[in-house]
Amino acid sequence: MLLRLAKKVLSLQPFPRNNHRVIFLYHHIKATQSNFYLPQCTTSENNFIEQINFIRKYFNILSLEELLAKTEDGKRYASIVFDDGFDSFKNVAFPVLKNYKIPATVFVNQAAIEKQQLWVSNILLNADNKNYLEQLWHKFMSEQINFDKFAKNPLNLMLTQANFNADPSFLYDSNLKFPLKIYLDEQEIIDLDKKGIQFENHSSDHLVLSLCNLDTQRKQIIENKLYLENLLAKTSQHFAIPFGKTEHFNQDTTQILQNNLYNYSNIPQIFDYQQNSIKNLIPRISLTEESIPELIFYLNRATIQSFFENKL
Repeated sequence: MLLRLAKKVLSLQPFPRNNHRVIFLYHHIKATQSNFYLPQCTTSENNFIEQINFIRKYFNILSLEELLAKTEDGKRYASIVFDDGFDSFKNVAFPVLKNYKIPATVFVNQAAIEKQQLWVSNILLNADNKNYLEQLWHKFMSEQINFDKFAKNPLNLMLTQANFNADPSFLYDSNLKFPLKIYLDEQEIIDLDKKGIQFENHSSDHLVLSLCNLDTQRKQIIENKLYLENLLAKTSQHFAIPFGKTEHFNQDTTQILQNNLYNYSNIPQIFDYQQNSIKNLIPRISLTEESIPELIFYLNRATIQSFFENKL
């Protein structure tokens, strides 16, 4: 009863707070006429516009660079970021952002760009493809997990128990069928970069880095960094941890990022590598089909968490 009441109160109005900085994260933005829908990471076009209008009302929206550089001045600031580089960014999200003159950062993977596949979306879109699931099970799972168990919940087992030090080429299959083009390609990224969209590092293959050894992590981070820098002729300064939770990276990850001159990484909050500190955390709120009251609840919850973390 008390929890329901607290959630209702936290969903009414954003808390006022000086120097409030937030990052709002999206993935796939589904066009109204499209049938392509991944429930784990999809925001409908109409809901996206409604959420963006709410964010515009309560925040000054800045580029990621500007947000991270902001000092206390009593105002609210936000940045809009997208993970994985879905093709829908070009045709659905970008026109909305352009209309409102909103900057954005997109974190991308070389495999998605070049192969037009990522193993996560492969599983979600081909859950009944026994040949592909057997390929993943054979190459990435322990012998202690039989195939029948794996086939019932392949994504969860890959996220928690896969050996991602195996050859990542086995994450992909040219025989897989997809309903449409899923990810941005190189030329589209170059064109969007010229229009002011910032592209940053999300690793080569979107692996769970905490399930990788040091060499695999280094390869995933550095090769994607070099790929982007060669593609866009500019330095990559930011890294988004694939899957974005504390269990998805480890001390090796943070050391690699620090050694390669990354300024910040998007974990559930922002880690400042230059100060080697997790003080001044910036909440990162992932959005799909949340209503405005739900968005307000997430925002107020993040505000409370950030306040107490910065007091530690």
